Amino acid sequence: MSKKRDSLSEQLLTLKQAATLLNVSMASLRRWSDSKTIPCYRVGAQKARRFRQEDVMAFISKPSEETRNGRTVQSSKVKPQRRNHGRVAGPGIKYGHHICALYGRPAGQLKLSVPMLRAGLEAGDLCFLVATQRSRDQILDALRRVYPNVRAAVEDGQLLFPECKGDKDQMLEQLEDLFLTATYSGEKKLRLVGDMEWTLAAGWNAQELYEYELLYNNRLGHRFPIATLCQYDVEAFPGRCLLDALKSHEDTFEYPIRAFCL
Repeated sequence: MSKKRDSLSEQLLTLKQAATLLNVSMASLRRWSDSKTIPCYRVGAQKARRFRQEDVMAFISKPSEETRNGRTVQSSKVKPQRRNHGRVAGPGIKYGHHICALYGRPAGQLKLSVPMLRAGLEAGDLCFLVATQRSRDQILDALRRVYPNVRAAVEDGQLLFPECKGDKDQMLEQLEDLFLTATYSGEKKLRLVGDMEWTLAAGWNAQELYEYELLYNNRLGHRFPIATLCQYDVEAFPGRCLLDALKSHEDTFEYPIRAFCL
């Protein structure tokens, strides 16, 4: 009997192996197994997590249902795609691109963020806005003037506001979970506007912000079908942060720089 259990254990995937197969972080897979979203087995004295390959493959491929404001949408789980270069309306940022914009006056905060969110909502994209409460209110007030259905988009779950975390790794894990949930439930195109002053309010230093942008660029921005706009107020950030912002948003240099210096 013991040999049989040992044989079964050897056939199971480790947490790392299953996460690699799913193309997600181990932290995300831990949460999914804790919530029983995906079956998990505990083996050995340490109760290590193990996964059957059949369960992992079924999780990737089986149809799922998402309910949004009373509407049930039947969809298939799909793997995130890298760099879908379809253009988006508004600022013209491509899906799969991670762009940095610099603004030095109040109107500059709205010049790209509002058209990008408006175009996304009109196209049916899933949109995210990450900002301080003050910046969020300013952007949404301007958005309502050109897109009256903002409230319905929020209630319907089409416009989401991720929590501004004080730790860069927690922030990345939160966004990864949101993007994975969206793409696995059938969302084909995503957009994110980040007014980066929120990082100052959360207590991040210049190095943490730079590392976050680099990690977002490689782990999320270039992995999912998402158009990402990170905008920086030049009055709020020191010169080093602005230089690092440009360095960590390499996609910006595929566009005329004047389009993103407002």
